Amino acid sequence: MNIDYDALLNSVQDNIDDSLLEGYDFDTVLKSAEIVWDGTAIQVKSKDFVMVFDIISYELLSYTGFDIR
Repeated sequence: MNIDYDALLNSVQDNIDDSLLEGYDFDTVLKSAEIVWDGTAIQVKSKDFVMVFDIISYELLSYTGFDIR
């Protein structure tokens, strides 16, 4: 299955607080996209989070944040 990068970008941005959006290079986040969970999900990584989305609906399935100090 192919990744719909427009849908993925929208889902990533929808799950980040609006005040933090300018702090991310979304091209880099999208380049990290890989199909995981036996082909049922897409994972993206940034400097302070890992998100996993359903490969069909692009609904957020898992979020791991590394931004807590």
